Amino acid sequence: MRFVMAAGLSALLICASLPASAEKISNLKIGNWKGGAYTSNRTGDFIHCAAGAGYKSGVRLSFGVTSKLHWWMQLSNPKWNFNIGDSYTIDFWVDGGNSRSAKGTTVTQRAIRIALPPRDSLFRRFRRGRLLEIRAAQKKMSFKLTTTDRLLSRLFRCAKRYRSSSSSSDDNPFD
Repeated sequence: MRFVMAAGLSALLICASLPASAEKISNLKIGNWKGGAYTSNRTGDFIHCAAGAGYKSGVRLSFGVTSKLHWWMQLSNPKWNFNIGDSYTIDFWVDGGNSRSAKGTTVTQRAIRIALPPRDSLFRRFRRGRLLEIRAAQKKMSFKLTTTDRLLSRLFRCAKRYRSSSSSSDDNPFD
């Protein structure tokens, strides 16, 4: 019974963390990470590849890579109650390394998304990291980064694959 409730809650959190106009077009599962590739219901264009995993704290950590190959992480919790569009400063560090600050924007009442800078060194740090720590609004959260090496590599490959077949794959605004 607990497993059924946990599976149902996980599915609800995945859906709650996606824009209302997204449609899942493929599945992705690596360890405890579950997600897939998503398109816009309105345009049919590829949006992103994303996957998340739930933690005992009730927080779900997700990572995504967009059609423009930008990446983000997202935190969601069914107990949170944000105003959509609000921004917060999020401090994070991997394996006790240097703290970094980023802007997190609430994408639903229960989820905040943090755009991560396009740095190979940061991407590698997350891939090879063992522990992600986040501080927001005087609250500190910790997440084991189990199988993130395979996850982030797969998300990047997924985004490259689907963007090549989507009309949103052109990054040059001058064309």
